[in-house]
Amino acid sequence: MSPAAYLPQRGTPRAGETDPAKLPLPANLEVEQALLGSILVNNEAHGRVAGFLRPEHFFEAVHREIYTIAGQMITGKKPVTPGTIASFLPAKLEIAPGVPLRAYLAQLAANATTVVNAVDFALVIVNLAQRRELRLIGEDLIVDGTVTEGQVDIMPGVEHASARLFELGNEITQLAGALN
Repeated sequence: MSPAAYLPQRGTPRAGETDPAKLPLPANLEVEQALLGSILVNNEAHGRVAGFLRPEHFFEAVHREIYTIAGQMITGKKPVTPGTIASFLPAKLEIAPGVPLRAYLAQLAANATTVVNAVDFALVIVNLAQRRELRLIGEDLIVDGTVTEGQVDIMPGVEHASARLFELGNEITQLAGALN
């Protein structure tokens, strides 16, 4: 069974769907799982992506936690495998109802990508995180742009969105520069 079967299923957009509220946030759980599996199988994979991939880039909270702990262990010169990381993760880490942590970690390792593909998989994860941020900025603009009683000045909302867009643009530019 693939690791994806352990996680709650996310909706997929229907053809022609244009209502942003009905569109799922951009994510690829299989790519997240394959990269984490790669790190569990060969810790060198972490070294290839740690310079640009941050825990918050992961969509799934359990994946953020696994990546964070794996990074701490690798930095501390401790080997990371499904067995060794399990004891460093919170015992009550929520994967899905009734799914044992050790079973999920073993499945991640079994479905790992190769170290050679680690950077490409990490870039997909970062790209999807950037798309989620762009979507959230847009959703905030929709809220800020909605006329409400007593709200006159829209500049704070515009300035906030502009700053977030500038920050996102800088992140994208820095990543592109780091990879070239």
